[in-house]
Amino acid sequence: MTVIEAYESFNLSKKLAGLTDASLKDYYYCLKGFISYAGNDTNTSLLDESLVNAYILSLHQSALSRSTVATYIRNLQIFLRYIADNWGLPFSPETIKVPKSPKKKLRVYSSEDVVLIFNTCQTSVPWITARNRAVIALMLDSGLRLKEVASLRLEDISFTDKRLKVYGKGDKERYTLLGDVSVRYLRQYIDLCPYPVSGYVFLSDNGTPLTKSGIQTFVTRLADKLPFPLSCHVLRHNFATNYCIMKAEHGEQIDAYTLKTLMGHSSISTTEGYIHCALELLAVKSSSSYLSTVSGLP
Repeated sequence: MTVIEAYESFNLSKKLAGLTDASLKDYYYCLKGFISYAGNDTNTSLLDESLVNAYILSLHQSALSRSTVATYIRNLQIFLRYIADNWGLPFSPETIKVPKSPKKKLRVYSSEDVVLIFNTCQTSVPWITARNRAVIALMLDSGLRLKEVASLRLEDISFTDKRLKVYGKGDKERYTLLGDVSVRYLRQYIDLCPYPVSGYVFLSDNGTPLTKSGIQTFVTRLADKLPFPLSCHVLRHNFATNYCIMKAEHGEQIDAYTLKTLMGHSSISTTEGYIHCALELLAVKSSSSYLSTVSGLP
């Protein structure tokens, strides 16, 4: 079995497991460097620990970010584990050390930040302004991913019950909340849009469904006009963090499993990261400065 044949078998197994095209592309981009390094026609029995370690060392010495290197190594381990299970390897893939990705504290927007974001969405075309504000609102106030916004259909919105049906990763369905501000911007957009909104909710300026790349381009251009970082992920992060903060400030328990459901997370550990961030902010907010109580300072 050659390396490229093993990859083709691995790719087929992932297709049969129901992985999305996006997930398959992620595997391809993470593994193509190793396949080239090892050689397409190299027999998998020659993939020894020294070759794998040399490749991993080359990743560490490259210009790739630490988080990207960690992702490449993690996916390489999955691929090598598949080879070991099916055809054997001269070493165990479990010995590969996958570095931890650096955790960065994402910005939690103040009320002033949020007002500036929505004001900056202003364009010369009223319906485009309303559309862009609705897109931002759904990420910031409902926690939708980029793909989930692009795939939202009118039939998935219940204005009466204030909820959305969302198709998340792996096309898994879930319900999440729809806030009053999002309702307002959505209704403005639907009323002003010159094209009939009957299928996909968000349309481009020529009336075709707004794509993921179209939304990403809009968000990137919006970020360029702001004095602080903005991205689809940061907006979603703010939804989760603010959900936890509002629960705590109202004296309610922060339920990780409820938030996990709203966010569409597959692992509770991802959800717990948002809770930890919210608790840190609450701790700072409720604390007092010791030095401010000291008199006589120069």
